[in-house]
Formats: sequence, structure tokens, C-alpha cells
Amino acid sequence: MLLRSPGFLRVYCSQLLSLLGDQLYLIALPWVVLELTGSALALGTVFALGAFPRALLFPVGGALADRVEASRLMVASGFARGLVIAGLAALLGTGQTWAPYLVAVLLGAAASFYYPAEGSLLPRLLPRDLLQSANGLVQGTNQLASVLGPALGGAVVGALGGGAALTIAAGTYTLAAVVMLGVRVRRGRVRGTCGLPFPAICGKVWVLPGGIR
Repeated sequence: MLLRSPGFLRVYCSQLLSLLGDQLYLIALPWVVLELTGSALALGTVFALGAFPRALLFPVGGALADRVEASRLMVASGFARGLVIAGLAALLGTGQTWAPYLVAVLLGAAASFYYPAEGSLLPRLLPRDLLQSANGLVQGTNQLASVLGPALGGAVVGALGGGAALTIAAGTYTLAAVVMLGVRVRRGRVRGTCGLPFPAICGKVWVLPGGIR
């Protein structure tokens, strides 16, 4: 029943592709930074720069997810991440040591809009009786990706190099955005089981009465 929903199937496939891009990027970025700079301090700075816009913009992304169609935010973020990482991969051969710093900031900003939109999507897409099974499937997939993803990312980086891994990551983010095109869910504020307006506050994604419009 759940996988027979065309909207959910497309969202699920898009999330899988995005997870693959995340894992490739997180493994390839340290490799690339160390190759360019040879500095552990530079690597730590890159990760700090990536975290800063998330802390700053995540509340903005959550508020925007209430006002703009969540699927469109995910599409825009996916294309943005794909473009930014492709740009980094293209610059690697030029030895531009500043590029990873800028990319970390831009990707952190894009993620600040992607993840709130992703978290608010299912309650707008599915009827209430399917939400629990959908959430279980998505969370299980996330856990599996967190275990298998680093191994896959390491294998790709080891076999093809950091630049090639970044190129593949750019492709997966872009394809994830393409898969989401045409998915339409209704707007509006999603309330969590704790009664607060955004599900990330409650640690759960739940319920928009009425399900699919």
C-alpha cells in the first residue's frame, strides 16, 4: 500500500539519492581538503564553517517550510547542492585552496532549507494511517545508510579519488532533485504530537489532518 503511492515512492527514491550524496561528500571532503592543504586545522575549519550556517539558518528553513511547498524547497536545495559540489570538483585541478571553505558554507546553508522541508513532507503527503509505516521505513533506511554509506564512500574515494567522488555526489544530489519534480503536497503548518508547530521540535514528524489533498 505504502510503496504503491507514486508520490511517496518518488520522495523515498529522492531521499535515498540525497543520502548517497551526503555520504560521498562527507568522505570525499576531508580527503580533498587534506590533499589541497595538508592541514588538520584547515579540515576542522571547513567542518566548522559548514555547521555555522546550519545553526543560523535552520530556524529560517523551518519557518519557510511552513509557507512554501516543501517539495519545491527540496528540489531547489538539491539543485543548489549539486551545482556547488560540481563547482568544487571542477576547481580541484586548479589548486584553489579557498574553494572547500566556500563550498562548506554554501552546502550548510542549502541543508538548512532541505532538512526542515524533508521533515515536514510526509504528513502533507500521506494519510495519517500510513505515517507510522512510512516513518519507520525512512528511519530504517537512514540507519542503514549511516552504517553502509561511509564504507561505500571510502570505496569510491579509494578507487576513483576525491574529485570523482565529489562529481558523483553532485550527480546524486541533482538526480534527487529531478526525481522530486512534480511531487506536490499542500502547504501549511505541521503540528507535532507535542503540539508545537514544527516536527523537529518534538523529535517526531506527525500529523496534518486530512492526508493527501
